[in-house]
Amino acid sequence: MTKGEAKAAALRWLDEATVGGRAADSDELADYQNRMDTLLNGAVRQLAARFPLETMWETEAKAEVTLPEDFYALETVFCRGSDGNWQECSEARRVGQKVFLLQESAVGTLRFYYERLPQNVEPDAEDDAVLDIASGAEDLLALRLAADATAGMEDKAAVHARLDARFQSAALERMTQDHRRIRIETRYGGLV
Repeated sequence: MTKGEAKAAALRWLDEATVGGRAADSDELADYQNRMDTLLNGAVRQLAARFPLETMWETEAKAEVTLPEDFYALETVFCRGSDGNWQECSEARRVGQKVFLLQESAVGTLRFYYERLPQNVEPDAEDDAVLDIASGAEDLLALRLAADATAGMEDKAAVHARLDARFQSAALERMTQDHRRIRIETRYGGLV
């Protein structure tokens, strides 16, 4: 999903995409466009908190390892043993935000599986900029952005409340569906 697509979908949630059956022009939407440009990064981060962006990073083992800047939360660490097999590396200890300590004797390759932060979306980014969100959550981003765009507007308080409640409900339902799918795949030997 691009920045422009997210804003267009959010305008549909706000019932502002058309005026009298014709596409609204940029002058009629300038205030919403400006608010959305400013609020989009926050909406992307809110979505990433509920639908994590998971990644893997490999590095050579050493006594102190600093994770990449996009690190948010650790899932697990694996070490490649002398037999070539991967095993969970239980001796890795987190110190501070992004630093992990291992035994001085640690050798080989480490594999960190972690949740990462999404890439920032600057307010002046072009509308064709691709957004860094979890696959399958695009519709929720547009809904979150629409709710955020109406926050604090007296004349849109009811719209904001309705959109925010819709987002909370849809996000919870989607998270519950994902949880059930993972449990079923695990039970029947599928990959997690």
